[in-house]
Amino acid sequence: RSTQLGDAGAYIVLMLGIAVYFYCRRHKWILSIQTAIILISTASINFIIKNIVGRERPAGEHLVVVSAQSFPSGHSMSSIAFYGFFIYLAWRYLPKLWMKISVSIVLPLLVAAIGFSRIYLGVHYPSDVAAGFMGGLFWLAVCILLFSSFRLYMQRRRNRKAGNIEGVQGTEKR
Repeated sequence: RSTQLGDAGAYIVLMLGIAVYFYCRRHKWILSIQTAIILISTASINFIIKNIVGRERPAGEHLVVVSAQSFPSGHSMSSIAFYGFFIYLAWRYLPKLWMKISVSIVLPLLVAAIGFSRIYLGVHYPSDVAAGFMGGLFWLAVCILLFSSFRLYMQRRRNRKAGNIEGVQGTEKR
């Protein structure tokens, strides 16, 4: 069952939930857009790497139907990027420390279960899962850095505009 929480359907439902939460509670669509960017870009990078490497799936019976190449594990890569971004958002937006800690314990366990399930189902080698985790974690860090830089840039831009407007209004009053 944990492998299903790494499927596209689960991500779509969770992304919609995030979109509703952040719009209703914080009026911030940007976080929903960032979540979608992380998921789509991670899947795209995974697709490119799979086609470059071209590693076949492990031989033998698979307990689920799979068609793409094996390396790196897309479930592992997307789960660590997607759920890792949830942890990042939790530390930025959840009000209580116990909530932040709970999310920081539960979601890594979920990610580990998703990775383990791919090996158990016989569709990935352990190295596929490890590579997926490393690639997803790296891409998550890059995305958070880019999103934070963009947020800082926009804040500075707003502050400059507010300063210019106040400066102009201040001179008009004199």
